[in-house]
Amino acid sequence: MGYRPEIDGLRALAVIAVILNHTRSEWLPSGYLGVDIFFVISGFVITSSLLVRGREEASDFFLGFYARRFKRILPALILFVLIAGAAIAYFSPGGPSIRTGVAALFGFANMYLFHEAVDYFGRASELNIFTHMWSLGVEEQFYFVYPVLFWLAGIPRLHASARSRLFWLIFLGSIASFLLWLFLSQTNQVAAYFLMPARLWEMGTGCLVCLAMGRCQSWPFTRIQGIGLGVVVAMVAVLFLPQATSVLATPLVILLTSLFLITVRPGSMAYAGFAQPQVVFIGLISYSLYLWHWGVLCLSRWTLDMKLWMVPFQYVLIFLLALASYRWIETPLRKASWSPRLGGTLAIGLTATGVSAALLLGVSSVVRRISPIQPNPELAYETHLVGWQACDLSKTSTSTNKDGKCLQLDRPPFPVRVVVLGDSHAGQLASGLRSILPNLPTSMRLYFHGLCYPTIDADSMIEADCSTMRNGFDWAKTTPSVDVVLLSGYHNLVLHKNRYHWKNIDISLMAPGALESLEVSLGRTIRTLNDAGKSVVMVVDSHELFGLPEENINPRTGLLRSSGSLNVPRAQVLKRNQAYYDMLKRLAKRHPGFRIFYTGHHFCTATTCRSDWWGRPFFKTRDHLTPYGSRVMAAELKPLLLQLLQSSEASRTQP
Repeated sequence: MGYRPEIDGLRALAVIAVILNHTRSEWLPSGYLGVDIFFVISGFVITSSLLVRGREEASDFFLGFYARRFKRILPALILFVLIAGAAIAYFSPGGPSIRTGVAALFGFANMYLFHEAVDYFGRASELNIFTHMWSLGVEEQFYFVYPVLFWLAGIPRLHASARSRLFWLIFLGSIASFLLWLFLSQTNQVAAYFLMPARLWEMGTGCLVCLAMGRCQSWPFTRIQGIGLGVVVAMVAVLFLPQATSVLATPLVILLTSLFLITVRPGSMAYAGFAQPQVVFIGLISYSLYLWHWGVLCLSRWTLDMKLWMVPFQYVLIFLLALASYRWIETPLRKASWSPRLGGTLAIGLTATGVSAALLLGVSSVVRRISPIQPNPELAYETHLVGWQACDLSKTSTSTNKDGKCLQLDRPPFPVRVVVLGDSHAGQLASGLRSILPNLPTSMRLYFHGLCYPTIDADSMIEADCSTMRNGFDWAKTTPSVDVVLLSGYHNLVLHKNRYHWKNIDISLMAPGALESLEVSLGRTIRTLNDAGKSVVMVVDSHELFGLPEENINPRTGLLRSSGSLNVPRAQVLKRNQAYYDMLKRLAKRHPGFRIFYTGHHFCTATTCRSDWWGRPFFKTRDHLTPYGSRVMAAELKPLLLQLLQSSEASRTQP
């Protein structure tokens, strides 16, 4: 069909939509669908290219196709991966980006991201400099499948009815792929987004349009004046749809892209706009723009933040890097002869890929070592656990659940008199308890498992294996030396069924009956421990900086950012948690052996709850304490613990 400049113009629209969405998703909520537009174009262009190959032997057909793909994709990709990999190794030592980069070089970035269960729309994906390589992986995997179908249909050998046979092969495959995508969109969104079989229908649609172009262009509606412009307007409107409408928006944008390819013809208004030299040029460099835009935006998030005033400078840098890549790397090497033999071109491409992967690993390792931005141990969860030793499983009833932990902090000759039970919030008490242990006449034991709120019914409250903590209850209840049991858990996870980061959570939004069920279960837990002679303390260990947007977490350090407000009005904290606090007070009235220790008094003034003290952070996330915050809290907890231990000791010695 010859060169169609309006298709490069459509590429320009697609890449601009993606860049706008990745800069600020609220600017163009469904701008990420620009990638889906690329998929349709890719299927269309690849089919058009293969149709003109003529009569070729199998070796020339396959080797020629893959040689052209290598020359088109690898040069710009290798350049970007090596430079971006070195940069991210400097600013994010130990991050997941390098592994994604290696996978991207071999065309498997999407498989790696799927294996890691990365949420494309989540914060973690924004901080991986190679997240956007998933789409390249999908296309490369499609390139392995499609030429085989082309050959089996007989088109390169000019078999009669070959085009019809290929059409129906692609049609049936696309229908199956679309149904798979619909199913996974409801059951496994990560798979629906990253896996090639669930994306094949998009590229298959482009193939079908190319195969049926002559017949499609004879349809009466395609001759309606202004139909192409209407298609473009509708396509842009879809890009403004909310992200939550993706199940509707994705098929719409695929349909509209197909109609664009069919209806936009020379002489139409849409053609005139999309065939403008400036627009076409953006489309010509769209591959390099796509590669570099994410790298620049990602590094901005790791270094200078994503401030609005920076956007023009970021866009200029993206354009200059893409232009340099297109003019001096992508175009010359695509046109150059890599080898007099097609097999030699493939061998050079494969060798370059392997060498680049080794260079990426080697360079990133060296850069990581010299980077002054080393991971802050103050933020690592393991820092909380320094000094604690794993419990001797041969002497306890502790579960072997790999996600649960039983740890002991010994202070000879004192036996274990304090046991801590709970979820990750119990785990973050570890460093603080270690700091006050020398002032207490006790050793300690800690049982914790993420998600497991500390009640004897934890398994029924949330889907998690809470056997470790349940065994901790049994051990604390039956061990004579234990006097005090500290409970610590994130109540909103239980009460609101994972909606614990909402700003407006209050009693009216709780799951029906959740608070009542928690009160009954916690009351039964307290009564069981009190009857065994144990004092129980509920540590309400954080005031939750829930009002802060995710952007206030510095991805480079993990700390709350120093810019903007890092404080939350105390009234908001009380409103959010008042029903839970009232429930604890009711339990304290019913059970004399139950105490409440609320740390909000130590991190909050009368009006404001703060995230740090003179630059030292209390929190590393919205609700998890840093080791420093844990030590501040434990210093305030120490008098209560000492009082309870002394009281228990006195009761033991009374005749």
